[in-house]
Amino acid sequence: MRKSFWAIILLVFVVISIYLVWNIWNSQPAYETIETAVGEKVIVGKTESAAEAYEPKMIMYQKENSFWRVLKSQETVINATLHRQIFRNLKNTGTLTKNELIDEESLPNSLRFKYPVALTFASFQQIATQIDTSTIDEEQSFDEIIISFDKKKNNVSFINSTTRVSAIADLPLSEAKKLSDLFSEDTSTSVLPIVLNHFTFNSSSIPVVLDKKSYVAESLPIEKFQKALLNKKDPALVSSNKNMREYINGSVLLRYDMNNDNLLYINPAQEITPDANAMIQRTHVLSESLSFINNYSGFTGDYRIEDFDENTLKVRYRLRVDNTPVYSDFGGAVITTTAGKESVYQHQRPMFELSTSIPSEDVKVTLDSPTAALEKLRKKLGTLDDVYSLEVGYEMTKGSHETTIVNLEPRWVYTVNGNSQFLD
Repeated sequence: MRKSFWAIILLVFVVISIYLVWNIWNSQPAYETIETAVGEKVIVGKTESAAEAYEPKMIMYQKENSFWRVLKSQETVINATLHRQIFRNLKNTGTLTKNELIDEESLPNSLRFKYPVALTFASFQQIATQIDTSTIDEEQSFDEIIISFDKKKNNVSFINSTTRVSAIADLPLSEAKKLSDLFSEDTSTSVLPIVLNHFTFNSSSIPVVLDKKSYVAESLPIEKFQKALLNKKDPALVSSNKNMREYINGSVLLRYDMNNDNLLYINPAQEITPDANAMIQRTHVLSESLSFINNYSGFTGDYRIEDFDENTLKVRYRLRVDNTPVYSDFGGAVITTTAGKESVYQHQRPMFELSTSIPSEDVKVTLDSPTAALEKLRKKLGTLDDVYSLEVGYEMTKGSHETTIVNLEPRWVYTVNGNSQFLD
């Protein structure tokens, strides 16, 4: 009896062992299971509306045969007036030829809004007071809005300057006049548009003068990001050295680069294959990106959308100071998100904000005029065929002695094949 009892016990243990081994080998990692020990709302910086994040990079006024670029001090007013308009009778007009695109961009007595990223009509609905998209594909995108003050009908064009696909709408002339009345030579600067391969450059012989700036770079507590992005106050510390720390909750990783004060968030459960990228709508990617950052009020400064990569589904926002873009070689001025299956797969951002401007003597820097800068770039590269932009920006550098100080130096910046470089 005793031998039979122990034999039965041993058999039970063997069966349980086989069952456990089978489960271990056949179970799938619970990527979606993330411990939610912290339910409080975490606020790191501030939120941004779609209207703020998707601001145009340029507003151009053409009066007869002269061109005027609206100054940054007036852009906000004109942009807000545009958003209050009611666009009627929206319809497709097909694809423009290259010459037709140039003609549209050079309409006498017109106002042109140029966006850094092509927005879908569904995205624009988040900004505009009213635009009826019932007769058009809401996923159709545009990066230019051109309003003619001479046409009575079809006086608004929505154009994708890359694909040249266009649509038109009506805006009552009384409303168009509200926009034209905002223009004055005092709030704009005279330019000469030069059409290049990938963009239109606004040339001028007037040198550019900007203030040099210095700020205290205030580090943001890692604990806030642990709560906001990992939903946990004290996640597991899986790796730590003088340069890097890695925290994990479930399968979600938070990597803190202490040298550059930069943060990387990865949720492997959301990763998708390149083939599946094409199935995700542009509107969803833009909306999900903005919502993800807004969920923890992650805009620690005035960030504006700068780029959308259709192949990787990466959205990039760049810091702007006094409406001027900021560039750094250590990731201090850019926030990015990469779309996943349902939510963001990857998110990268700086771990500091420019909290306090350091009072100093009024240091102004005079840069080359746009005309001289373009000619200098032509001589440097030999050709302008591969250039996608040339603009004035700030170069962000860390102070040589005090690491909490960052300096912003005005520079001409050009972009070739997605890489931004400073023009010496």
